[in-house]
Amino acid sequence: MKTYIIHIFCAVILIHVQHVFAQQQPTYTHYMFTVQSYNPAYVGSRQAISAVGLYRTQWVGYEGAPVTQTICISAPISKQRLGIGLSMDNDKIGPMKSTSVSADLAYHLPVSDNGKLSFGLKAGVDMISSNLSNIKLDDPNDISFSTNINSKTTPKIGFGLYYYSPKFYAGFSSPQLITKSITATQNGTSIDVYTPKKHFYATMGFVSTINEYLDLKPTMLLKVAAGAPIQLDMSATFIYKKMLNAGIMYRSGESVGALVGFTFQNTLMLGYSYDWTILNKTNTYHYGSHEVVVRFDLALKKNTKGDFIGYF
Repeated sequence: MKTYIIHIFCAVILIHVQHVFAQQQPTYTHYMFTVQSYNPAYVGSRQAISAVGLYRTQWVGYEGAPVTQTICISAPISKQRLGIGLSMDNDKIGPMKSTSVSADLAYHLPVSDNGKLSFGLKAGVDMISSNLSNIKLDDPNDISFSTNINSKTTPKIGFGLYYYSPKFYAGFSSPQLITKSITATQNGTSIDVYTPKKHFYATMGFVSTINEYLDLKPTMLLKVAAGAPIQLDMSATFIYKKMLNAGIMYRSGESVGALVGFTFQNTLMLGYSYDWTILNKTNTYHYGSHEVVVRFDLALKKNTKGDFIGYF
């Protein structure tokens, strides 16, 4: 009975964290491979038809902890001047579930011999559902948990900028700059039960060649959301012969972790990461977070010789 009460308490805490800090977008340790999910200008930047799948289970052992699945598909078209894509995120935390589906479009403009600047638009919908009323509370009249959300849909529109070259990239984006609140009727009164918050992302990465076999790839992602602390993710990864990679990551105010991966014949990339909370006491209730990512690249006709598609 004691364990059951602790689990319910943890689930309620998770919900309050979600509402108070307003971080409604998924967290990724492999953010450098899921750029499309938060920046539509990324689509078409690789010289291939590209598909990325990611699965993240956060705070293992914490009942109601976040679980995320992400799929991103993109391709360059029109002589690589345009990029198109489709992205989907499915995020579950406690009794709340959100699914986001978006179409992405980008225009790529050459600005130097090997660098391009792209402009992207994202248009889609967020589908939200919750089962708050089933949570057992000390105060059954708490109005914060009295209204369920039954598969409500809200539109969203976002934008992005992305500069890239073979060994450098930088971007700025907001995947849901224009949104609409979800309302419900309670005792004859219309109330907001879900208000999407504007999120802004700044990202950068580069590759430094150490020798003919080894490269170093540092990356960063800065996340800003209304009502939430600014958060910075950083990673440093060593890449051996463009096939094996291993590195470390740090998430400000939260965790550290490790990443490993393998790229097979410049086509299939498999990656895994583990991160552990170090900067608050929640780590006594869970066993860390796991993430698996898979990326498949189908090279364009001009790249059938097996040339390296790119670090990003």
